[in-house]
Amino acid sequence: MRWRLVLVPSAVIMIAAACATGDTPVITSCAAAQTACGPVCVNLQTDSDNCGKCGTQCPSPQACVSGACTSVCPGIDDVVCGADAGKPTCVNTQTDNANCGTCGTHCPAGEVCHAALCSGSCSSSQAKCTPEGGAPICANLKTDNANCGACNAPCAAGEVCLNGTCSNTCDTAQTLCTNGGSYCADLQTDNANCGTCGTVCSGTLMNCLNGSCSSECAPQQSLCTGDAGAYCADTQTDNANCGTCGTVCPPSKPLCSGGTCSNNSVEVCETGTDPETAAPWVVCKVDGTGAWVSHNNSGGGDYHALQICQLLGYTTVAAYGGTYASCVCGYDQTSASCSANGSETFDGAGSCGSDVHGEILCLTVQWKCT
Repeated sequence: MRWRLVLVPSAVIMIAAACATGDTPVITSCAAAQTACGPVCVNLQTDSDNCGKCGTQCPSPQACVSGACTSVCPGIDDVVCGADAGKPTCVNTQTDNANCGTCGTHCPAGEVCHAALCSGSCSSSQAKCTPEGGAPICANLKTDNANCGACNAPCAAGEVCLNGTCSNTCDTAQTLCTNGGSYCADLQTDNANCGTCGTVCSGTLMNCLNGSCSSECAPQQSLCTGDAGAYCADTQTDNANCGTCGTVCPPSKPLCSGGTCSNNSVEVCETGTDPETAAPWVVCKVDGTGAWVSHNNSGGGDYHALQICQLLGYTTVAAYGGTYASCVCGYDQTSASCSANGSETFDGAGSCGSDVHGEILCLTVQWKCT
């Protein structure tokens, strides 16, 4: 028996090369999070041909999630794609360049899949990143483990990206799970990590409710049925069950918000500045009725609210008003923020005339875009 070294990214793999012709090489060492199954290194948490252990193949059209075969993907926007190619995988059709909007829809070179549509640019809260040797993607530099704080700045194994910094802890009420990669999960509601990391809810016990797999849905969810069987869906936000079970948002309006399909990809806590005055603003809330926007500093500023609404994809300023002192995302609550809203009250105050760009709202103000 002789040995030869084979170099692969992030790992050195030892392969036993048999002297006799036709012998199958055997891998003895793999990269972190991978396991040697015969002549290849695989991730047992996600490989549908080796799911949970070597040789366990998921029946089509099931995918491998957290080491278990399932027909229901854990993410709201995730679906099983690739069954026809013999390698079913859970993908997010909102962002996957190879499955944009629908399985098998590839974005052209140089474009990214954003909100289920191929585009040359990303939303204001994301950056267009191009992995080495790969296709461009839209990345949230505050939360993306592979692009944390900057494009192509990956977090180490066992870390997650929180507010643009790699960390080995999660926010309150979440747990750091490392099955199939590092991410923060709510063990009370996550169907792929119910009660403990890696515990997948499936079959008749398809919903994670208070940390236990259950056949019942949470109060804000509806029991829907599909090709994969029965499952729980939030018809206010589920792109495949928007408003009612089975109502799929079309590519022209791919996002479900407040039970209505729209083409708006505004995110809560998304920030920006006035295009004319550079006064800072923040999105406090997004729902089916529109977006609530607030000044985002202690002294406020001069805001062209209609221009900002248009930048966010809306057409109208439906209401506006002043706020007390330095209140952000709240009428009179000084401790309010975009993640902990105060009172959504618009008293009509705050107008300071207009200029060539339109009406100006000034000082500490908030408004509603529709």
